[in-house]
Order: sequence, then C-alpha cells, then structure tokens
Amino acid sequence: MAGSAAEDMLVYWMALMDLLPADGMERLLARPAFPKHEASALRTAHSQLPLVLRRLKRHPFPNPAVLYRLLHGLPEETLLMMIVKAESSSVKRQLLAFMTTYRYIKPLLTGIDLLILGVQPGPVFATVFGTLLEGRLKGTISSADDEHALVRRVIRATTSRASRSSYRASR
Repeated sequence: MAGSAAEDMLVYWMALMDLLPADGMERLLARPAFPKHEASALRTAHSQLPLVLRRLKRHPFPNPAVLYRLLHGLPEETLLMMIVKAESSSVKRQLLAFMTTYRYIKPLLTGIDLLILGVQPGPVFATVFGTLLEGRLKGTISSADDEHALVRRVIRATTSRASRSSYRASR
C-alpha cells in the first residue's frame, strides 16, 4: 500500500522507533541520515500512534465521519503501522475501512457549483464542504440532489444568522 521502497522502509523505522523513548528517537532523527520529510513522518507516528490506537480501542465503533476526522491527514506509513500495532480486530477493521474506503469519499459538488448556488467564497466554503463530506460519510447524503438540498439549507441558515446578527448590531 505504501508504494516505494523508501516509504516501506519508513514503516520498519517506525516499528523500531516505537521501542525508543521520545528523547532517544529525537537523538536518532538528529543524524543526517534522515531527510526532513521522513523525520517528520516518524515523529508523527511516534506521537500520534498510541493516542489514536487508545481512542479507537476505547470507542470501538465510531461513525465513519468521526473516524475520518481522527485519521485524515496522517501519513500512510503511520496508518500501516497502526494496523500492525493494533491488538483488537475491531480497531484493525476500522483502520482498514478508512484506508480502503472512507478516505476516498468526497462530495460531488465543487467550488464552482457552490458559486453557481450563490455561496460567496470564504470560510463558509469550508463549512459547506465539511458538512457535505460528513453527510457522505454517514450515508445521509447519497446523491448530487441531496448535496444541493443541503447546500440550500446551509445558505438559508447562514443568511438567517447573518440577518439576526446585523439586526442586533443595529439596535
């Protein structure tokens, strides 16, 4: 899954460094043998791996949106190492579901579609796309029509909030 030999090697380094305390790992990473991007991936794995595995073990069946938020952005090598380290089969299943399915789910609408629907560029784009993605992951949105309807609701809610706050400000 990782790809190149260098990426595969990172998983082995993660396994070895997992045995080291944080200061020992930092001493090893200070050596010139580790390029910055590899050192960064190794630090991420060392710090995030135990936290994420502990959380997945405590809450064994989070909905896909929660799992996505927890794992999105982690290097693939870290995800692979988590699968290796996970003791629980339910945690392994969750990690595999993220790696094979959830991380590839995206809204159908694009930024251009939002502009056509009347959404002004800005922070609201992130809100809309986050809401669309969450709906896709949870299964509450399954079509472009569902996405359009949700965007219209978000626009109404945003417009309504803005109207209320401007009314309060004018008083």
